[in-house]
Amino acid sequence: LSADNWSPELTVTYMPTDDLTIFGSFKQGYKSGSYSISVPVNPGEDPSFGDEKAKGGEIGVKARLANGQLLVNLAGYRYEFEGLQVGANETVSGGLPIIRTVNAGEAKTYGVDFDFSYLPIALPSFTLRGAVNWNRARFTRFVGAPCWGGQTIDEGCNVFLNPVTGRYQGQDLTGTPLPRAPDWQGNLGFDYELAIG
Repeated sequence: LSADNWSPELTVTYMPTDDLTIFGSFKQGYKSGSYSISVPVNPGEDPSFGDEKAKGGEIGVKARLANGQLLVNLAGYRYEFEGLQVGANETVSGGLPIIRTVNAGEAKTYGVDFDFSYLPIALPSFTLRGAVNWNRARFTRFVGAPCWGGQTIDEGCNVFLNPVTGRYQGQDLTGTPLPRAPDWQGNLGFDYELAIG
């Protein structure tokens, strides 16, 4: 297993005032391929998976408002992935499920991040902070994802017919959301520090 990669990065920053920063960046990166070693490998099987590559960028602004009491960040981003490394459930001989790492075709993610911190001068021990993220992350090509145990043709298990068993072994997840990538996320919290001694 070998890999060769070039991952450039470019960031441009403009500060029209001491309280405002405008930025844009282009990034390219990768995760090396490796081997799935969760179960013993049978002769003739290839447990390897390839590199995951990503490229994209973001633009945004950072600002201090209200005499420095309010800090805000807003950014939009878009990234594309090739060979996305994901864990896939497979059923091996004996009917036991295992998880293997596979390269899941291609994916695209884009969205908007916003966060803030408010530190009021009138209440110096208090900080209010929050964040919200809208994120659209979908497989743009993932044909051949292993079916989960008991999955039927009506439930999408309709790719790669096994001529021995007469059953399909794969599914097409193109257009479905990436795992652990909700469309919306948010949080809100505060701190209050008080001397007690």
